[in-house]
Amino acid sequence: MVDVLHYVRFTLPDQTGYSIRTAAIAAAQRRRGLDVAVAVHTSADAGRTGLPERIEVEGVPHLRAPARLARPRLFRHPRAPVDDYAAYLQEALGGPPAVVHAHSPGMLMDDAARLARRWGSQLVYEVRGFWGGDWRIERAAARRADRVL
Repeated sequence: MVDVLHYVRFTLPDQTGYSIRTAAIAAAQRRRGLDVAVAVHTSADAGRTGLPERIEVEGVPHLRAPARLARPRLFRHPRAPVDDYAAYLQEALGGPPAVVHAHSPGMLMDDAARLARRWGSQLVYEVRGFWGGDWRIERAAARRADRVL
C-alpha cells in the first residue's frame, strides 16, 4: 500500500518549479522509507498526446490519467471521471494510499477530497502560493484538509 500519494497539477516530464519541487519531496520521502507516488490531476493533460501514463523518477511512480479519463476543464467538471480515476489509481498503486497530499492550487481540493474520502485516507494540503492572488480558494481548500502545510 502506498503511504503518500501526491496529487498535483504538474509533474515531470514538465519542467516547472512546481514539478521539480514535487519530485524532490517525493524522492526524499522515498529515501526515508515511505512508499510514495505522484498523480496528476485529470485536467492537466487533456488534449495533450504522447505523454506516458507512468514514469519513474528516483524510484517514485508519476502517474497521469489515461486519455479516456483526461478532462478538458478544471472548473464545472463532471464528477464521474474522478471515480474512474480513483479506481485507476488504486489499481496502479496496489491499493489506496494512507495519505492524499494535495498541492496548490486550491482548485484541486474538490477532487483530492473525493479521492481521500473514497479511500478513507488522510488529506493533507500544501499551500505553495496563492495562484491568481485568490486567498479565498486557498483558505477554502485548507479548511477541507486534515492537515495543512
